[in-house]
Amino acid sequence: MATLSGAYSTLRGVQQTVRDIGRMREILRIMARHGFAAYVQRMELRDEIEGVEADAGVDTSPESRWRNLREALEDLGPTFIKLGQIASTRSDILPAELLEELQHLQSNVPAMAWRDVQAKVERELGRPVGEAFQSFEQTPIAAASIAQAHFATLHDGSRVVVKVKRPGIHRKIDSDLSILAFLARRAEQLIPELQLTDPVGMVGEFDRALRKELDFNTEQSHIMHFNRSLKHTKNVRVPRVFPEYSARGVLTMTYIEGVKITEAPQKFGLDPRELMRTAFDILFQTILIDGFFHGDMHPGNILVDEKGSIGLIDFGLCGRYTPEQRELAITLLVGWIRADHAMMARAIYDGAIKVPGAKYDLNAIEETITTNLDKHLGGKSLNDVQVGEVFADLVRDGLRHNLRLPPEYTMVFKAIATMEGVGKTLVPDLDLMKESTPYVTRALREMYSPKRLAAEGTRNLSHLLNVLRKGPALLNSIVKEAEKGEYARAVELKNMNLFLQHAERNSRRVSRAVLCAGLMIAGAMVLDSGPEVSFGLNMAALVFFILAGLIARPFIWMLFTKD
Repeated sequence: MATLSGAYSTLRGVQQTVRDIGRMREILRIMARHGFAAYVQRMELRDEIEGVEADAGVDTSPESRWRNLREALEDLGPTFIKLGQIASTRSDILPAELLEELQHLQSNVPAMAWRDVQAKVERELGRPVGEAFQSFEQTPIAAASIAQAHFATLHDGSRVVVKVKRPGIHRKIDSDLSILAFLARRAEQLIPELQLTDPVGMVGEFDRALRKELDFNTEQSHIMHFNRSLKHTKNVRVPRVFPEYSARGVLTMTYIEGVKITEAPQKFGLDPRELMRTAFDILFQTILIDGFFHGDMHPGNILVDEKGSIGLIDFGLCGRYTPEQRELAITLLVGWIRADHAMMARAIYDGAIKVPGAKYDLNAIEETITTNLDKHLGGKSLNDVQVGEVFADLVRDGLRHNLRLPPEYTMVFKAIATMEGVGKTLVPDLDLMKESTPYVTRALREMYSPKRLAAEGTRNLSHLLNVLRKGPALLNSIVKEAEKGEYARAVELKNMNLFLQHAERNSRRVSRAVLCAGLMIAGAMVLDSGPEVSFGLNMAALVFFILAGLIARPFIWMLFTKD
């Protein structure tokens, strides 16, 4: 009876969580057909896996399992193909052999019929195709799992590419995402060896990334950001977006002409070193300076024309650093350049996501990372070092110590490793760290510039002032509750008058300190606003620093006297 009740409860849970039971059965059967029947059976879904059996002809040897998984993802359709593509950025938790297979994922989807494309464009733009465009080619230039692209011409003669989302793709993906979330939870509960890959977290990350990619307004904003970021970088082309001919399901932009960067030297007779110099300009400008970067910089998304100009395409998957994450990434590279392994260990530790309740031994972490770096770098010239492999191992070192790096870091490591692979194909003696040094130096100057420190100080000062404004009211509330006896068991307040006197005096000191800090920040902000008059300072900065010094006198006096 208990078994029957458990089965009924499981089935009701499945029905409430997953809207499309038929699709879930299809997913489980495809996985079983490609050699994963044992895992499917362990999901304990009873009715949903009735009749699910492995294909007798499939090769289930360890050497074939990752190819089988890639082929299963292709059979499962658009959602799962995208899942594989995004998972290919997770070198921190997935084996290298699987990552290599995921790089070869192919959509293999038929092109949409012209009538469907026409209906989609007209519905999204709110006008007939002939009214919006001077001409629109019915045969697509590319068809992918989520969208396909067509050549078109605007009425002003501009040659453009129109990216059109497949009709009904949202409903299919919503259904698949709910099933994926459910299966990830089941897998994490019932298949212990999968817990290390964090299936629930990965599906959640995938859900957020895919929903952004489905909205072409997001891709449009990414393209506009790159146009601003790279406008001063020589020999770089980013598409121009036409917002009046774009919407959530349609994206119109200029056509970026060219061949893959790996084919350009031979096809156009270009200098590969110059090409890679421009490619690294793009990579390090966006990662180290801008903090907003292309998340899928494989050769197919880096196109070169006959003049040697590099064009970027496909901006659906992009990463963004917070200021703190960017600083930690810069610190990691500085540690590499200086061969300061302790600095690198600290950067990884500070930037990682910690497991709640876990204990961390920084000395052990430093020892692991140092040993790993010695293995990769010992006795080798930088030309012989595979930087991508080093970064991937550093991330795995962190994982062994219960440290998981945010997805943005692993996306960056993939971008660096991909670009390094392209570079060493074209320029065998490439030195990636040498190429990155000017950008690291520039990023450090910006991190510690007076204006940057002043801006950060202003933000911190604002937070502090907010705390101070709330402080008296909070203290008053605590005292009143204490007088009522509310905190009698937790705190015994003695000499209340003396306590309040100390609180008032400390409040005055904090206010004086805030004013002093504010004057110093103001002085830093006007450092470049006029000619020098004394000590390398202009008049305004000098006045602010003198006033700050006068206010700070009591604090200096306190250092040498008793309170």
